Amino acid sequence: MIERYTTKEMGHIWSQENKFYNWVKVELAVCKAQEELDRIPKGVTLKILEKLLPYFDLKHQKDLIETLNIPLKPVKKKYEFDIKKLRKLKRLQITM
Repeated sequence: MIERYTTKEMGHIWSQENKFYNWVKVELAVCKAQEELDRIPKGVTLKILEKLLPYFDLKHQKDLIETLNIPLKPVKKKYEFDIKKLRKLKRLQITM
């Protein structure tokens, strides 16, 4: 997107952080559904979410927890969003 023609709201929608948040939201919903169908072990979604929560701000954490209906409390954001670090995390596959 050309920055000078982009509003703040548009920039947020197309930001790397927002794309990552939505990707995580979809992937965790799929994991939860697969847990319910017994295709993956119970508790995997919870472990993944615990590892990813510190990357999100409080608003996004609460949304993920409520959407997935997982009994977790929001945590203090520990990490700034860095797409390079997250790509490494994705490549390594989140180790359980």
